[in-house]
Amino acid sequence: MNLELKNINFFRILFTFVIIYGHIIQHWMMTKFGSMEFFKHLLKHTSYNFGYICEMFFIISGFFMFYTFSRNTTFKSFIVNKIARLWPVIAFSVLVCFILSLLGIITYDKYGNITALLFLSNSFIINHNNIGSAWYINVLFWTFILYFTLFKIIKPENRIPVVGIIVFIVYSILFNKEHLYASPKLMGGGITYYLLRGIAGMGWGYLIACLYSSWSLSSVVTLRQKIFYGILECYLLFLIYKWTIVKSIPQAVVILVFLFSVLFILFLAQRGFLSRLLNNDICFKFGQYCFSIYLVQDFMYQILYKVLWSNPHIGVLKYPVLNIFLGMLFVGIAGIIVYYIIEKPFKNIIKKLFQ
Repeated sequence: MNLELKNINFFRILFTFVIIYGHIIQHWMMTKFGSMEFFKHLLKHTSYNFGYICEMFFIISGFFMFYTFSRNTTFKSFIVNKIARLWPVIAFSVLVCFILSLLGIITYDKYGNITALLFLSNSFIINHNNIGSAWYINVLFWTFILYFTLFKIIKPENRIPVVGIIVFIVYSILFNKEHLYASPKLMGGGITYYLLRGIAGMGWGYLIACLYSSWSLSSVVTLRQKIFYGILECYLLFLIYKWTIVKSIPQAVVILVFLFSVLFILFLAQRGFLSRLLNNDICFKFGQYCFSIYLVQDFMYQILYKVLWSNPHIGVLKYPVLNIFLGMLFVGIAGIIVYYIIEKPFKNIIKKLFQ
């Protein structure tokens, strides 16, 4: 088993920016500038399945959950670690939104933002807030708690069958829902489909980790293997890109979860030239910024629209492609800055305060 899995951060980098691109196109370009001929043409070659990339993020989180879990970890210590990891950037984003509301740029959603700060928004309570992307983080928090509690209760030898049953049942429910973002409440109750997505994805990632931990792969990889598996890796990556951003397909979530699972296993095995090439310190380093980049996107779009996109001289009406690129670039830069001034220092501060 090889724990040098720096190439997995490539998925975090790529998928974060695919989501950002998708949000810019769907929620800003098409809604604000959809009458432009450029966007009318782009719409014919655009898929909104990019939201299903969150399934892939859940799988990755579940995989690494396998290696971070310890029965010796106390519940308090676990909760503090997760809050220290997830809460500071959410709180900062809510604060920025409050400041933007004072400047008249946005309408501040007090109730929705409070539920986001409590990790409740769209994990248990379906609502709107100024940090819409936080739904994924809220679900991640509660799913971590669910599996941590489960693993503390059941014996190690029973974890795989129990998690396997949970994953089978929950994915069966999800795969039979045509659109995961429509009618997000399950049977009208307090459990949401968003939460089920986290439970299924993280459970599936955990099972992949169990498989990976039992591998005994040879360190010798032939040139033929590198080429064959490398081509397969590239092709799977192309299909995931195509069916999340370019072309809509029926049963997209089923197909995308399957394709990513195969690609993820190939990257773990590191048999192909692509997975080996991307197993480097650059991917590892930039992958650390993705959490902050993901969370700052909502308030950055508001700023970008006010300052850049709506500008009649340099905005979208004049330079649509350039403005899309600049939007992604500025969100990325803002996320890196927030990582250093908020995420990293406050994670350590919270841990020291409560541990």
